[in-house]
Amino acid sequence: MRSANKAIRRERHATPTLDELKTMLAGAKVFSKLDLNQGYNQLELAEESRYITTFSTHLGLYRYRRLFFGVNSASEIFQETIRQVLSGLKGVVNISDDILCYGTSQQDHDNNLRALMQRLREKDLTLNTDKCEYNKKSLEFLGHIFGEDGITPSQDKLKTILELPTPTNASEVRSLLGMMNFCGAHFIPNYATLTHELRLLTKKTTPWSWNEKHDAALGTLKAELSKATTLAYFNPGKPTEISTDGSPVGISAVLTQDKRIIQFASRALTPTEQRYSQTEREALAITWACEYFHIYLFGATFTVYTDHKPLVSMFNNPRAQLSARVERWVLRTQPYEMTVQYRSGFDNPADYLSRHPVQQHPSSREEKIAEEYLHYVVDTSTPKAMTLDTVISETAKDVTLTAVINAILTSDWEAKDDVDTKTFRTLYLCRSELSLSHNASVLLKSTRIVLPESLHLQAVKVAHTGHQGIVKTVALLREKVWFRGMQETVEKAVKNCLTCQISTPTPAREPLKMSPLPTAPWSELSADFGDVPNGNILLVITDEYSRFTVVDILQSTSSRSVIPRLDKIFAEYGIPDVLKTDNGPPFNSHEFATYATHTAFKHRKITPLCPRANGETERFMRTIKKTVKAAHAQQLNWKQEMYKFLLDYRTTPHCTTGVAPATALFGRNIKNRLPQLPPQQPADAKMRQQDARAKGKMKLYADNKNYVKPSNLQIGDSVLIKDTSIKKSTPPFNPTVVSKNGSMISACRGNKIITRNSSFFKRSPRHPTPSETNDAEADAEAETEAVTLPHTDEPNSQHAHNKQNQNAQNTHTNVAPTPRRSHREKHLPTKLQDFVLT
Repeated sequence: MRSANKAIRRERHATPTLDELKTMLAGAKVFSKLDLNQGYNQLELAEESRYITTFSTHLGLYRYRRLFFGVNSASEIFQETIRQVLSGLKGVVNISDDILCYGTSQQDHDNNLRALMQRLREKDLTLNTDKCEYNKKSLEFLGHIFGEDGITPSQDKLKTILELPTPTNASEVRSLLGMMNFCGAHFIPNYATLTHELRLLTKKTTPWSWNEKHDAALGTLKAELSKATTLAYFNPGKPTEISTDGSPVGISAVLTQDKRIIQFASRALTPTEQRYSQTEREALAITWACEYFHIYLFGATFTVYTDHKPLVSMFNNPRAQLSARVERWVLRTQPYEMTVQYRSGFDNPADYLSRHPVQQHPSSREEKIAEEYLHYVVDTSTPKAMTLDTVISETAKDVTLTAVINAILTSDWEAKDDVDTKTFRTLYLCRSELSLSHNASVLLKSTRIVLPESLHLQAVKVAHTGHQGIVKTVALLREKVWFRGMQETVEKAVKNCLTCQISTPTPAREPLKMSPLPTAPWSELSADFGDVPNGNILLVITDEYSRFTVVDILQSTSSRSVIPRLDKIFAEYGIPDVLKTDNGPPFNSHEFATYATHTAFKHRKITPLCPRANGETERFMRTIKKTVKAAHAQQLNWKQEMYKFLLDYRTTPHCTTGVAPATALFGRNIKNRLPQLPPQQPADAKMRQQDARAKGKMKLYADNKNYVKPSNLQIGDSVLIKDTSIKKSTPPFNPTVVSKNGSMISACRGNKIITRNSSFFKRSPRHPTPSETNDAEADAEAETEAVTLPHTDEPNSQHAHNKQNQNAQNTHTNVAPTPRRSHREKHLPTKLQDFVLT
């Protein structure tokens, strides 16, 4: 909530001060104190404000439904809400979640308490039974004793300073005088005289010697200080300061306002905490002080002074990279709105208290947690195949870890020549996370055992016994041990594990990647083959822009069969920019690669064995196969049914684009078997003018030729016909009989008919007699097998006929059988004979 708190506007609500409580509690004789259960969590957040509290976990995003510790405005809102809940009740006052109920008599107190309980029941507020106190003549509230005679400071506040131990060197005396001067020098008569003997010990020229007169001076100072020092009432409206300090044996804090002491606090460190680095001990002091003075600090803005300068950036910068232990302590201070500032140790009144902590009752459960947790980590984090004795013995043999342990104990981090420089440097940078266990024989980094180099591979093998993957193996190791280069060592071991490579299945498929729509029709195509039940093979080509599909029938998937079909399709629709196929034959051949290069399109092959990459054509293949199977089931011609389906498919709007494939490709609606309105004529006036102009030029050019003249042949004329198949040494014309239909002339000789343009004919110089005609016909009949005439329906003749008259039909004269020619006429060449045009 640090970043969110910067944007949250805080509310300001008055909190009762001790001075106000003096007036309220005047005459009170019976007291009760109630503590609300779970404090802020009893208030529900508004729906529109919950999104601000969203936080991320390994299970997803979560948000708070109730007010929680960490919102900077929570204390003011909670204080005001509870005040409003209790408004109107007599003898009731609250400070945050603590409620004080009092009365001038037993009956008055009971009535007030009964009304308070009823109000809490109506508002569904619950209490913490363990922290509630009822029907007391005096009780401690807000750090003071409230009784029938008034408000007095708690004697526990002075207990810390009265039980200070004796200094052991000049530095400790100097810290003691600084703390005495800060706490009450201005309130002790003859303070300079009382401290004279102690100040002499701080001089460099005076040898250290503590004797009875120094004990007497210290005892007098304590007595005078306990009498003269008046612990001020805490005022929430005044600036609050905390001075903290951490020493190798203890931590301490002093709460002050306007340079007047509110409360002292100090405690000894456990053996585990004593092995913390100095930075960690100073950070622990700040966290412990905030929680110790929680009743004064919660919901208020205050300043923490420390003599350890690195803590300023660690606590004030939310983006600071901290060790796991310090990060947890910083997170515990989130509910408090504080600023950490630096102050030198000689000016820090908590310095002496931290170096001489009060050895009170045995450590509390909270203070023992760290010690017990470290022992638990050491006892449970050692792999089963690696005993703790092995770790201790190998650590003692490791030069680098031995040097690190000595550096922690002596605070001398100067690297020796025989140590691993990289490992030593890495541990030095994270020295705030390091600690020692088992009589300084095991090195810990946070909660993990630091393994010597000789045990690295063994630890990896133990963690990989179950053949877990790299991530799981590293995660298992990081739960237990630490060593430099763990990730690389595990990756190498797992990748070289033959058992893992054999038994590991292929990973799950990747998320579906959708192809963007091409920029133009017929620019990106996809092709595939499909088998049909009759043994044929379908070549399916799909335009990924319009979804227009072309289907061709093949007998083979070889390059020699597929490439000509692709040329035919490209000739009809154009050459694409990209053709996407799978890796099967013939697309993976050298011939097809050469063809793609020469045809100037990019051949894109999808990932092998991944038909999803060619999904458009693969899906259409299933549809076309259904049509073929349906045709076989109905005993119909499957090719004809397939073409009918293609017509319907191409004219049906596609479910993705919403446009018919043929319309998207051609820009017009093509006609299918369903009735439709006549299409609008395109605006082709310009094209018609251009066509007429071009044809006029061609006609003018052709008619201006000298050899161009209209044909004057008439039906019944005897003509000679040009023979285009003869050699150059033979005459070019054959006499025949023709029928005329415009410029198209049909010639008949016997039962054979030839249709040619009029330019192929020439008028014969004489007309044959009927007997000659009959003889010629007989001769033609006799020579039928020897003379080969062009067929009537040749393409050229038929094309010329269609160009001349689209609606005319050819009519040919039937020639009756004639007698056989005479012996003389029989030997005449057929090509020299004349016939009559009919």
